[in-house]
Amino acid sequence: MRKIIQYAKYGSCDRDTPIPPEVSWISLTVKGKDSRVTSESLLTPEEFGRIVKAAENPGTGL
Repeated sequence: MRKIIQYAKYGSCDRDTPIPPEVSWISLTVKGKDSRVTSESLLTPEEFGRIVKAAENPGTGL
C-alpha cells in the first residue's frame, strides 16, 4: 500500500522518492519471523478451485 500511494502522489517508487506522510506509519519489516514462502503455505489446486467456484456462485460457501 505504501508503494502504491507513493507512486500515486509522486509518480515514482525510487529510493530517493519520499514516503508520503499518509502512509509513513506503515512498517515494511517483519521482526523475528521467517517470511519466506513454503509449499505448506500455498493453496492446493483443490482449495483454489473451491475459492473460484464460491466466487462464481455467491451464497454456496466454501
